[in-house]
Amino acid sequence: MDRQLLIGMIVGFIIGWVVEWSIDFLYWRRRYRKLEQTLSKPRDNLQKIKGIGPEVEKRLNEAGIFSFEQLSRLSQTEIWEIIGKEQTGFEALNAVQDEPDGKNE
Repeated sequence: MDRQLLIGMIVGFIIGWVVEWSIDFLYWRRRYRKLEQTLSKPRDNLQKIKGIGPEVEKRLNEAGIFSFEQLSRLSQTEIWEIIGKEQTGFEALNAVQDEPDGKNE
């Protein structure tokens, strides 16, 4: 094997390793730390809120919502996106909001 080819391969392996390590450090480890911080915080029993049952709490948890504080920071639209507009139990309110003049037929 040619000496220059061998040196090139070794340098290529080292550069590849450094790039892979950098991606691992900058991307995955930061995500892991953020997830670890989220999971280490105490969880509130979101089912204490009237209308939130096991299924809705599961969907909120899957979206990273574990506390009353996190839930309070969500807009109505964000909540609908997480749990589904049809799951909110406010069909009459939804119908009124869909009407431009605010009148429900």
